[in-house]
Amino acid sequence: MGRVRSLKSVGPNATLVGGDIEAAIRGLKAQLVGDIAVAGPNLAGSLTDLGLIDEYRLYFRPIVLGPGTPFFAGPRPPLRLVASDRIGETLLGCRTFPLNRATRPTDCADTIDPDPIAAERSRVATSGSESGP
Repeated sequence: MGRVRSLKSVGPNATLVGGDIEAAIRGLKAQLVGDIAVAGPNLAGSLTDLGLIDEYRLYFRPIVLGPGTPFFAGPRPPLRLVASDRIGETLLGCRTFPLNRATRPTDCADTIDPDPIAAERSRVATSGSESGP
């Protein structure tokens, strides 16, 4: 079995969570305005199982590097694709909502980033770099 690693501290605009992850994320969602970004299949899978994911923003780049860890390691939740767009030459961005949500979550801040895929496309176009998500 692999070595277990755990962060001891995080930088600004980040919150280190330990203990009861469900209570911590529900607390963050209640007190913060805007989006909460989560990276990594293990954490995302745990939050999916707890019903805490309001929107998935998935970015695909057709490069095969090895077996990796699947993003949906267990059963994939039923998702509704609401937007997709090509970003640069090699990146595809997709926005999906869990099917158990009738409408766009009210706790997503449209005023902060109404279209993150367009924002990423713009970032790539101006910087010439596709090293984003």
